[in-house]
Amino acid sequence: MIDSLFVRERVRLKQREAPLLKERERYLIALLDQGVCKARVRSIACILLHVIRLNGAGSATYCKPYRDS
Repeated sequence: MIDSLFVRERVRLKQREAPLLKERERYLIALLDQGVCKARVRSIACILLHVIRLNGAGSATYCKPYRDS
């Protein structure tokens, strides 16, 4: 799915290696199914990577349970 959105191999690799690939692809497919144009979906795919990075979803600390001291 990522390969159909992006032309540059470097961008494809970055998208494929980022966390939550299956979830992101499922969301992007849903957008395409709703009629959102490819250019917009491509932009959203890039924004999702920024959100993941800012949230720290790729780090081990993201999954640690909260403990009230």
